[in-house]
Amino acid sequence: MAYRTLFLTERGLRQYVKRALREGCSGAEIIDALLMAFPTLGLSKIVWATDVILAMQLPEFIEVDLSAAEKGATVHTGDLKLPAGVKIVTHGRKDITIATVVEPVEEVIAAPVAAAADDKKGKKKK
Repeated sequence: MAYRTLFLTERGLRQYVKRALREGCSGAEIIDALLMAFPTLGLSKIVWATDVILAMQLPEFIEVDLSAAEKGATVHTGDLKLPAGVKIVTHGRKDITIATVVEPVEEVIAAPVAAAADDKKGKKKK
């Protein structure tokens, strides 16, 4: 990341944040990158950048109610109720599936094998 050019202007920072989110970075990863730049940028620039990011009002998450969904139902990007000013970037694809309802699968955890424990007890110490 080119910290010198990135953080010189508010516009540059906003472009970086939008690009990072578009490419799949989480908010935590963006903040991590910002904090890693601290030695180079200094505290005042980090505080300024944090204020700019907070002013962008990025949603931490978008809730989807699947309580009434039946098996086989799908949720697409067009079904989401987004906060004001938030849009989904789909890179030209239309109505992307983001969730499909399936039956829960019970996870079976195998019990420890007793033979392995007996094998350890039978070994002699050298």
